[in-house]
Amino acid sequence: KWKLEWVDVNSEKLLKDENPIILEQFWIETKIDFQARVSELMQELELRYNWKTILIVAHSWTIKMCFFHFYPPINKQLHIAYYEKHIKNCVLYTLNDILWQ
Repeated sequence: KWKLEWVDVNSEKLLKDENPIILEQFWIETKIDFQARVSELMQELELRYNWKTILIVAHSWTIKMCFFHFYPPINKQLHIAYYEKHIKNCVLYTLNDILWQ
C-alpha cells in the first residue's frame, strides 16, 4: 500500500481496475498499450527470425503479453485476463504453454 492524498490505497487493485485517472496521474501504461508495444516487437522478431528458435528473457508481465500476442484472451478484457494468468519465476515457457488453464 502507498499513500495517495493522505488515504491508504491498495495499488494492486487500482492497477487491476485500469482506472484511467490513476493511470494518467502516475504515467502508467494501459494493458492495451503495453500489448500493442509487445506485439510490435513480436512481429519484428517473427519477420527477422522466421523459423528460428528465439529465447526471450523478461519479466512476467512481458511474457504474458508475448503469449497474448499469439493467443489473445477471448470473451475477457485484456487487463482482466492479464491478472488471471500466473507466471512463475525462473521457469521456461514455450508457446505450447499458452494453452494452460
